[in-house]
Amino acid sequence: QNLGQLGGRRSCKGWWGERATMKMIRLMPWLRALMVAAVIIFIAKQAGVLKSGDPPAKTAQVKPPPRPVVTAAKRPPPPPATPKKEVEPDHDDHPKGNEPPPPPDDSNVKMAVAIVLTEEAKTEDKRHLLADGAAILAESVRMMKSRFHMDLVAIVHPTVKHSRPILEKLGYLVLEKDDPVKLDPNKGTAFFRETVMKAGCCGLREMLKMHAFKLKQYKKVLLLDIDTLIVQNIDELFEMDKVVLYTEDLPMDPGHHNAVPPMQGGFFLVKPGPESDKIYDDLVKIMEDGNFNAGTGWNNSRIGYHWGGAAVQGVYAYYFAKHAPKEWSHAVDRCIYNYMGPDDAKLMKAEEVNKCTLPEIKTAHFTICQKPWSCHIKNEGACRGLHQKWWDVRWRVEENLFPDRVIERKPCTDQPFPYKPIGITA
Repeated sequence: QNLGQLGGRRSCKGWWGERATMKMIRLMPWLRALMVAAVIIFIAKQAGVLKSGDPPAKTAQVKPPPRPVVTAAKRPPPPPATPKKEVEPDHDDHPKGNEPPPPPDDSNVKMAVAIVLTEEAKTEDKRHLLADGAAILAESVRMMKSRFHMDLVAIVHPTVKHSRPILEKLGYLVLEKDDPVKLDPNKGTAFFRETVMKAGCCGLREMLKMHAFKLKQYKKVLLLDIDTLIVQNIDELFEMDKVVLYTEDLPMDPGHHNAVPPMQGGFFLVKPGPESDKIYDDLVKIMEDGNFNAGTGWNNSRIGYHWGGAAVQGVYAYYFAKHAPKEWSHAVDRCIYNYMGPDDAKLMKAEEVNKCTLPEIKTAHFTICQKPWSCHIKNEGACRGLHQKWWDVRWRVEENLFPDRVIERKPCTDQPFPYKPIGITA
């Protein structure tokens, strides 16, 4: 029991040690209690029984345990996300030199749709029919809503006087042009001189259509006959990189007597430029030489010996087959463009007979289908549907010109009454 005794002796130092030891012994229960309390507090905080704000025991300072980790399950749900507004992309964010090109603006690219008047109409009724045809074609050009700047052009012979102000009222730019071909009575075959004056629709004057090759103020010129209707947008034609686009007139030569098919004279798209200048000059020379023969056509080539072959429909076919580079010209689908009517299957090869349907037709040329103002119709193929489309545009023109007029929407087709013109005046 004498913890301060060393070797049976009691010293002063041993006495003080003994007293301290005795005090420690007396304090031992309290120390045990404090240690137990501290352990309990530590365990309680680890288990979450006590909050971090609870005061520690006064009898001892206990080091606070680590802050408990809040798990994802205990976190409050995040607030709903606010929908972000779509922001237009900033083209400045693109690296220099990689900026996307702006969309092309074709509204300043000048194109033209052109018609030709070779002579003045000789009667009042014919002048009215001419005015109606020009007005309805012009309205169909506007209705196709081309993305290009599309002008209306009328190439007229110097003898055409009365119709000019009417054409200008309808929106046409009137250009007076003389005959490009002057015949020399001492040149060419007698057969040519006799045939060309009554060839096709208009004889030698049909060559006025050649002036389309010289309209260099336009990127492209689509030359159409006045009895044509544009049914759908045809911008794709103006995008084709050819000097000349045309359609073949297979029914004109059903027996294939010619080496190449005739070119239809009521539809040509030309690209004015150096190539078209050469075409113009070459055609003038071929026509003035006049080497056109019965049975063998132009220069005995077996091209052009058919109706209208001594003028546009034959000489164009001959020139592009024998003189021009092949890549300059291209025949487009005659079911889609310049549709004239159903072919006579009895006269043509089965693979050549068109099987065109109304939805695919983009321009109609009223020849085989008959003119709408004739009040007759070839009731085959897409003819009746195209006649109805022509009448729809006609009524639209009449409404625009005469808004107070009561219009009877009844076509004269197959009716006992004749065609009544719109009555367009200058």
